[in-house]
Formats: sequence, structure tokens, C-alpha cells
Amino acid sequence: MKLHPYFGRVGSKRFLKTEVFALMPNDYDIYVEPFVGGGAVFLGLDTTKPIFISDIDSELMNAYLLLQEGCEGDIENYDINDIPTLQNLKDGTPTTKMGKLVKYMIKSSNTFGNKGFGKVYKTTNPYNKLKHLEKYQTKLDNITILSGDYKEIMRATDSQDTFFYLDPPYCGTKGLYKNEKFDHDDLVEFLKTIKGRWLLSLDGCVENRVRFRDFNVQSVEQVTQCFQTNAQRRGGSVVRSELLIKNY
Repeated sequence: MKLHPYFGRVGSKRFLKTEVFALMPNDYDIYVEPFVGGGAVFLGLDTTKPIFISDIDSELMNAYLLLQEGCEGDIENYDINDIPTLQNLKDGTPTTKMGKLVKYMIKSSNTFGNKGFGKVYKTTNPYNKLKHLEKYQTKLDNITILSGDYKEIMRATDSQDTFFYLDPPYCGTKGLYKNEKFDHDDLVEFLKTIKGRWLLSLDGCVENRVRFRDFNVQSVEQVTQCFQTNAQRRGGSVVRSELLIKNY
């Protein structure tokens, strides 16, 4: 079952997933995403193979757990598209699983740039996604949901039969990520120790082209509305250079 992201996130790969799928091998036994974010890639996979998803953002992963467990309640109560009510739900302290899920949905889809903080400014209605809860619960049913540092997750799942899709924070994106301290040079050295195959998506800055020069690097130009660095305007859209880097 192929689905679209349930949670809004900075740097969604919904515009790049076709290119990502085209470069993926099909003979792996385990699939792992240690920077899952909104999950555009794993949600678009149609596979029965074991899947592990993780992110250092524990709030995000708790929301995935809520989605996996299922939430009882009347979804009609969340048929809301006025900003004051959405703001109150975001700022409140819900006690039910559905209330907690809706709070995160609003934080991730109704705030500026999907950053999760600040004022609600979009009228995205939670009900429109809550109607599809059962589909997402089914999709997540056999998926292992973790949370932690990418190195720990990768070491625990690494094997010659593992395939990793990596989508770490991009360079020069101060203010866009909840956890912003990320060492790209350290990532390069760590990936050299991995036994499994991996595919990495990253911004196409000069520094990244130099860092990953020892691997297979493919450049892709994307036209999106996302917040990214190295962007130029073209007819109201954002043009950015993406790198798809792999070790196979």
C-alpha cells in the first residue's frame, strides 16, 4: 500500500521520491530509514520486507506510534478549519491518544514552514487525514518504530542484506530543524564503516560534492516550494540542486 506523508515536515522528499525509487536496489532483505521525517519514501514503498524507521525527534516518533496503535474517538470532533480553534488545540494538553495525535498534526502541518512552533497560520483541517487513519495503521502494522541517533540505529540494523535510505538535515538550514547540530563530515566517515548498501539525499552545495567525492554521486535539479539553501526563483517556484549519493 502506497501512501502520502501523514505529518508535514521540513525538507519533505515527496518531490524527489521518484528519483529515489529509481536508484533503489530490489534485492535487499531489510529496509531502514534513520532520518524518517515525514516518511514520503517509506510510505511510498510497496514491500512486505521488514522496515525500520527512526528519527532523533522523539515527538515525531511518538506520533508515528500513535498512528500505528490507532486512536479511538469521534473524528467528527476534529472537523476544524478555523485558526483560533486550531491554535487552542495546538497549545492545549490533550489526555486522549487522538487528541495527542491531532495536536502533533497541527504542529506539523499548520505552522509556518511546518516547523512545529509559533502561531498557527494555515487552516489545514485535521479531519481530512483522520478519515484515513485505518489505512495508515495498516501500513505501519508490521513496521518497527524507533527513536535515537542515526549511528545507533544503523549499527543495530546493519548487515550485507540491509538497505538504508538516508535523508539527514541539509547544510545551511539554521532555524528549520528541531535538532540542528549535525556533522556532515562525521557522517561521511561513519558511512565508510557500513556493511549494507545506502542511498543518501542531500543538498547540492560545493561542500557536499567534495565530501562525498569517493562515492557514486548523481545531481538532480528540483523545482519545489520547499525551504532550502542554494535556491533561486523561477516563476514563483524554488529551484534547488539535490544530490543522490550511494555506495553501490
